[in-house]
Amino acid sequence: MGLEEAHALASALETVTPTYLLCLDDRGPFSARELELIDHFRRTDVRGQALLLTLAAAQPDDVARATAHAEGD
Repeated sequence: MGLEEAHALASALETVTPTYLLCLDDRGPFSARELELIDHFRRTDVRGQALLLTLAAAQPDDVARATAHAEGD
C-alpha cells in the first residue's frame, strides 16, 4: 500500500493514521485506558461482554466525550 492509499483508507476509517497503516507508527489508535478496557472485555465471559456492551451503548455520546476530556484522554 502506498502513502496515498494509506491516507485515503485512514480518512475512511477515522480511527487510525496513515503511518499506523504503513506500520511506521507502533502506538496504534488506542489510549492506554482504551486498551485496558479491550483487555478486560476479552478476558470476561459472554455474559460479562454483553453487560459491558449494554453499559457502553447506554452512554450518551456527549457524556463520553466530556468525561474523556475531563480526564485528559
